[in-house]
Amino acid sequence: MIIKIYMTDVVCLKKGQKSFLAGVIAVSAASVLFGFLPIWCKQVLNNGTDSQTLVLIRYGFATVILGVLLPLFKISFSITKKQLVAFMMFGIFSGGVTSYFLSLSYTYMYAGIATMLHFSYPVFVALIMSAFFRERLSIKIIAAVLIAALGMVLMADIKGNFSPVGTAFAILSGLMLAVYIIATKKSAFSTLPPMKIVFYSCLVSTVFLAVKQVIGGNIHPPATKADWIRMVMIALLCTVVAHSLLAYGIHKLGATTGAIISMTEPLISVIAGAIIINEVPSLQAVAGCALVFAALIIVVLNGSKKPEQKTEK
Repeated sequence: MIIKIYMTDVVCLKKGQKSFLAGVIAVSAASVLFGFLPIWCKQVLNNGTDSQTLVLIRYGFATVILGVLLPLFKISFSITKKQLVAFMMFGIFSGGVTSYFLSLSYTYMYAGIATMLHFSYPVFVALIMSAFFRERLSIKIIAAVLIAALGMVLMADIKGNFSPVGTAFAILSGLMLAVYIIATKKSAFSTLPPMKIVFYSCLVSTVFLAVKQVIGGNIHPPATKADWIRMVMIALLCTVVAHSLLAYGIHKLGATTGAIISMTEPLISVIAGAIIINEVPSLQAVAGCALVFAALIIVVLNGSKKPEQKTEK
């Protein structure tokens, strides 16, 4: 009997380890793809396309692509009324409102500061999960959040103007993203396949952005064939694939752990910028990258030692 119980625990432990590893790989892969997003976006924006039009085309293309892929993967479009309401409440945060607030912050302050404030979302995730869902945060997870946040400060090119309005918009963008990440794990649509979650989230964001752009009357589509190709890559890789991997990873890891691991995104952006557009990072940025990577190691080691044991029992 004792041997049987022990063997059962070992099997559960191995399953937990595999689930945790799968989640880490999925979120890390999503972060790699997200890391290329600012590089391709910067190239499109430099050629005359405004940021709001870029985001609209991104999520519009992603909606169309997913509309084709779902039947191919034999995933139905059906959702319940409760799930529809949840998508209308939270789906817009995945891209529409989050991107809108972040873009607004860029008009008031330097992008480096705004991006650093936006990446406060893991802190919001940890606080919300602790306050409203009673998730107990270990000392290692808290340390990982603080180390990663410090790394973000070092990676951001903090200089020039500081705007209270821009700060508010950047922090709001982080808060909105945090709400969506938690919704992916806790809301009515959390049990749906990742691709279906991303489809409806992109659809809601597309409608929101389309209405805003039509009212504003400010649409500047890409002018070159190369930029249209970049937009397709942004929609396919940085939206469809990346968001699906992120949703899958959060389901496996939990909202807090998934959010911390996703902070490797700016690290990838720094590396990609150096390789693709020859943006050589400063020593300060390299130190920031090292801290974010250290936070990732802490999270992985912490999770691999206690993998989903509570949920398996």
